[in-house]
Amino acid sequence: MELLRVLFVCTGNICRSPMAEGLARHHAVRRGIPLSCASAGVGARSDLPASENGVQALRAKGVDIAEHRSQRIDGAQIEWADLIVAMEEEHRLAVREIPESTGKSVVLLSEWAGERPLGPGITDPIGGSPAEYARTADEIEGYIKRALARL
Repeated sequence: MELLRVLFVCTGNICRSPMAEGLARHHAVRRGIPLSCASAGVGARSDLPASENGVQALRAKGVDIAEHRSQRIDGAQIEWADLIVAMEEEHRLAVREIPESTGKSVVLLSEWAGERPLGPGITDPIGGSPAEYARTADEIEGYIKRALARL
């Protein structure tokens, strides 16, 4: 199997996309799948840490994203990626506005997992309780596991 480069995209690159990046990397290594992951945000400010509740939610799953720093999506990241996985439809639309996305595969996380999208996508837990972050992490992890099983 050839290396697959996946770029996960959300709004601020401090909650959902770093969790998806960390979970995908973790589960790909466990399954022996050659996967390189990165994440970015369509409205991100640069160099912010991942949200503390997100760090804790993933730490409970044995995944460390404490060193993550946010970055705004750009053409170079899009060119690097073989696949761009958006958390919400609005993220997919924002990526599509970047010229380098022409011809690139941009899908919702649920679509990558082989499912029909239901609703707007992965709900943003920003400002939510630790339990909300844990639920979001569980939802993302479920999709990641199903997506990796399809590779």
